[in-house]
Order: sequence, then structure tokens, then C-alpha cells
Amino acid sequence: MSGIFAYTGNSSAKEILISGISKLYNSNDKTSGIILKEEGGFTELKVNAPPSELETKPLESDSKTGIAKCAKNGRCVFSALTSPPAANSLFAAAIDGEIYNFSALKRIYQNQLPILSEDDLLLACLSAFREENKIRLTQKISELFFANPSFAFISADEDAIYCRSGIMKLIIGVSQNGVFLSNELGALVPFCEKYIVLESSESARLSRDKISVFDSKQRKVKKVFTPICFSNTKESSPLPLDDVYYAPLVLKEIYRSFVRNQQFCFHFLKLKSSYINKINKIILLGAPPSKSAAHCARSVFENYCTLCACFFDSSEFLFSKTPIDKNTLVIAVSKSGEDKSTLLAIRKAKESKAKTVAITGNSLSALARESDRLINPLPFYESRSLPLTDFISEYFSLCLFSLYLGYETDVISELYLGVSLKMAELLTGILSSALKITLKHEKAAKHIDASDCIYVCSPGADNSLSFAAAEILRNETEKNAFAVAPCELEKYPAPLLNNSLVIALITDKESYTKSLGCFLRIKAQGASIILIAGEEMRQEVDELESIISYNDSLPAFNPLPCIASVYSIVKEVDK
Repeated sequence: MSGIFAYTGNSSAKEILISGISKLYNSNDKTSGIILKEEGGFTELKVNAPPSELETKPLESDSKTGIAKCAKNGRCVFSALTSPPAANSLFAAAIDGEIYNFSALKRIYQNQLPILSEDDLLLACLSAFREENKIRLTQKISELFFANPSFAFISADEDAIYCRSGIMKLIIGVSQNGVFLSNELGALVPFCEKYIVLESSESARLSRDKISVFDSKQRKVKKVFTPICFSNTKESSPLPLDDVYYAPLVLKEIYRSFVRNQQFCFHFLKLKSSYINKINKIILLGAPPSKSAAHCARSVFENYCTLCACFFDSSEFLFSKTPIDKNTLVIAVSKSGEDKSTLLAIRKAKESKAKTVAITGNSLSALARESDRLINPLPFYESRSLPLTDFISEYFSLCLFSLYLGYETDVISELYLGVSLKMAELLTGILSSALKITLKHEKAAKHIDASDCIYVCSPGADNSLSFAAAEILRNETEKNAFAVAPCELEKYPAPLLNNSLVIALITDKESYTKSLGCFLRIKAQGASIILIAGEEMRQEVDELESIISYNDSLPAFNPLPCIASVYSIVKEVDK
């Protein structure tokens, strides 16, 4: 199998390329080599031997952009070519002049070139001076072949790598040192912290400061990412502002991934209607920090699917004796997909013949491999912690999945589904509005600064939401923050409540009405109370000290702007 490894970044490319291609080399490969982008063109180094032999060859270069390849064929071409070689022996073709000379290359082949195997990789290095031409070139190269090859080329006039993913998917990796590209995950793991898998026919432009992913026709930018190496030149650690900026965008991206033309796009799960109608129990699993989203979504599945829905911390599930059979659906939530307890929990569920679904941002993780089905909320995996974005991506994906199951089992009508999806589409604006700072947010931030302890209360079905909010407050403000039910908090001794702050999260009007007496008694013992609730309740809560309202949505979606309001207060505390 041919292997490709590319790099552009802040370090010397030669050593990184040799190290990367060494992890791709196998006994069937006969040639290996690297090509480096220099000021005046390209420098190549090739051997008919393993990549380790490249280290013995003299090559003085400070280049920070290059591509390496190992191949089965004994011939590799590196220099500028007057006529292109056979497809399977092509390592690099440097075509002088602008892209319009590509027509001469195409005329040489009257018919499309055959590819001997689907995993052959074509690599071309050429001169093209307009970015749109380079992007278009990826489609033109692919048109020369019967198969759907994956390939990459280096631009001659900029430190950028252009690539197209074919039958063999290409993987982009990002680390502190730069941006990497390979057809094998194993070659990227020693270098990278974040991964993006290019789907078949997707193209990308990789540079040190930006990664742009294009659609199959190379006419529209689908996604844009900022590499870690570039973002870290501005700030040494993620600030709350990052989370506030990304959260609404992530919500919009998830909606586009799972909903098209007001219809669900969960067909990739391949869950047959006959199986969905046989589900008699749903179990949600999660380990910190992902367990907050799973915990909050339990009541959503219960309401939309009218089934018994249980939540377990992954470590607790290992010792649980809850009945599981082939009609049990187990949903495991994990950002990294590498939580040991969650993996063990999934294995336990599969031993009982239960169907397992993983919700993780890392499609290359062990959890994704071991689960029967995978729901990936985002097209990239971000290793750093972004509490608000992580919670929103996981919880919103769970909500959409519960709506899908409810519709498939006829619990939810087509009319209710249409209204729900329309409200989901409007959530981006509602979330952005909740994140805007007002005088009330500033006042709440001052209360947090002045308080000795923070208690987060959510009555009724919202109780699980308090755990997610308390975790955000602890991590971002370094204050003592605890989740506790209102009926329990009012029993606390007065000294514990004096000079403390109580943040009440309300998404359901009925539960607030039942708990109003508790909040008034808590306030009488010396605690300050901030209520975060929907807009319709603003006129009914004058009894309490302060209220921060958000625009109402469906009850299932209201936790999103509610948590966003908490985070907007956190942003002011950080200032």
C-alpha cells in the first residue's frame, strides 16, 4: 500500500517527514522519498530503500513545508517532467508555468489513466499562481483516472498543501508544531492533538494559519479551522471568549449535519424501523465532563420516546445490575472517546446483546470503533476543553436523536416534528442572544465575586441541569460551586447560606411555581438569589432579587440558552 505524509508548520520539515513516512513503510514498498518546498523551487531526496536510509543522505534545508511518500513501484520521479510517467510510479510532477499548461498534460492521455489499485496515491508539485486555480486543479487531476484516487500537491508560490480525499480517506492532524496530512492515523498520532477526517471527494488547503475544506465540486468552502500552532501565537490558553464565539457556530453546524430540508439525516446509523419499534429501554452513559449532557438528556428521551430512560455514570454502570437485553439501546457520550470506564461500560452492554451508539467528537477513537453505531456531532476533534461548546454539541445531538426515535416510533406527530425542527433552526439566534452581556449579567458577576460559596438549584426535571452549570462555574471561576435541590438547600444551616449566592435555573414554569416558597425561605436566611429563566416568566418573579431571562424555545431545547446565560456571567467574572 502506498503511503503519504505531508507537513507545513514552524519546525524543520525534513526530520518530521522522515519520521512520519517511516511509520507508513512496509516490506512491500520499494521506494521512499521526500520533497521540500524551497525559496526557488523544490528539493528532492529519494532512495530505493526504507525511509531510514534518507537520514544518511546529505540534505541541507531549512524548509518548513514538504511531502514524503513510500510506494510499491520501483520508479519514482522527482524532477520537472516534459512528459508524465505512469500513474503508479508518479511521485511528483513539477509542471512549469501556470495551471493552463495542465491541458498539455491531459492531451498526452487521450483516455483516462487506469489505476492499478484503489489505494494508490498521486502526488503533484506544480506552479500555479492563483488560489482558485490550485483548488480547481484537484478536480482536474481526479478526472484523469477511472478510480477515485487520493492525492496532494505543494504550491510553488506559497507554503501551502492542497489535497483531495478519494477512496482512501486522508486525515489532517494539527499540533503545536504545525499541520500534518496522511492516509494513516498511526503516522499522525505521535505528532498531533487534533484530527479532521476528509470524506471522499472533499478537498482541502492546508497552511500554517488556516485549514480550508471544500466541497466535492471545489466551489464552496464547507469548513474553516484555525490550527493550534497559529492560535497559540495569540494566547497561551483558551479563554472563555473562545467558547462564547464557537458555541453558536457549533450549534448551526450540528443542525446542518443532521437535518436537511426539515428532514432527519440519521440514515447513516442504519437502524431499521423494525428494531427501533422493539426498543424497550434506553440507557445513557457518560463520564466527566460528558456525563452532564447525558444526564440532562435523560428526561428528553423519556418524554419523546415514552420509554424507560436511565442515566448512569460510566463507572457506576459497571457495577449496576440493571436488566439489559437485545432490545435495550445504550447511548455512550464521550468527547474524547477514550474514557476507560465508558469503554468498559460499552463492552458490558454488548455482552448482553444490547445495541450501542457512541456520541463522540473523535470518530477515530476506541469508543467509535467498539460501538455498533457512531454519531459524530462535529467534523473535527478538538482536544482542549471548551465547556460550553462541548455541552451544547453533545446535548443538542442527543435531543435531535431523541426526536428522531420518537418520530420513527410514532410517538411524535409529523406536525410536532416540523415545529421542533424549526425551533432547532432558530436556536443559533436564541443562543447568541443569551450570550450577550447586559447590566444584569454584570451585576450577577459581581455577586459571584463577592460570594463565599455558590449553590446551583434546578427544581423538578431541571435538576440535572444544575450539575452542568456547577461544573462550569467551578472550572471557570475557581469558586466553590455545588449542585443541590431547592428542597434540600432550604434545610441548610443559616451560616452556610449567609453571604452565599444561589443561582436558580428554570426551564419549566410549573416546577418554578412549586419551588417558589423554597427560594423565598433561602433568601430569608441571607443568601443572594439570581434566577435564570425564560422570557415568559420575567413578570412573575419580582419576589426574587435578580432575574436574567432568555428567549424561550421548546422545553427540551431551553437548557441550551439557560447554560449559555450562566457562561456569559462567567465571562464577566473572568474580566
